[in-house]
Amino acid sequence: MKFFLIALFLSSTLLADSMIDEATKILSNKRISAYDYKKSIDEKEGVYIFDCSTFISFILKKSSPKALKALHVDEHHTHARAKNFYEFLSPLIEGEIVHGWMGIKQMQNVHVGDIIVWKYDPSLKKHDTGHVVMVYEKPILEEEGLWRVRVMDSTKGKHAQDSRGQNENGLGIGTMWFRVNKEDFPIALHNSDKLKKPVFRDIAMGRVL
Repeated sequence: MKFFLIALFLSSTLLADSMIDEATKILSNKRISAYDYKKSIDEKEGVYIFDCSTFISFILKKSSPKALKALHVDEHHTHARAKNFYEFLSPLIEGEIVHGWMGIKQMQNVHVGDIIVWKYDPSLKKHDTGHVVMVYEKPILEEEGLWRVRVMDSTKGKHAQDSRGQNENGLGIGTMWFRVNKEDFPIALHNSDKLKKPVFRDIAMGRVL
């Protein structure tokens, strides 16, 4: 059992490194990026036009096809959307391993390369089903119940300390904050300003193995 756990840890570390390396490579190669539901990727020309879930799916396709294959794809769609990430990860308990993913429930256990996703309530009638990000730096506990997390994503808006230019959206890195309950489970988020009222969402987290 000890050797299995060591092997599992090494495997997850290597995959996390692979995902971050691939994402960083894309970011450095980027010449044109925008948030759009219609994907347009030309790596030779540095064009990365996609939404949040297409970006994460693109990284998974390169780093862990098994994990990508585990995600449900809705009819009339070409890839898993944010709600599909949420529906797969949400039922997983802490440390549970299913089809190349490990469930994470507590923010203190989140590492670089992990995935965080939140689902929108259908009553909001948003075009998006939610949002999904990749953790770019180890989360930092700023105060009781509040974690600062540096993330990479494709988004229409911006986060704090964002790498995207003033009139730029799409692929980039920024800082968010997550509010957690007494069990350290995330229940709300601040997209760009921790002093503003938190937005409560259904949030799920997972790690690719």
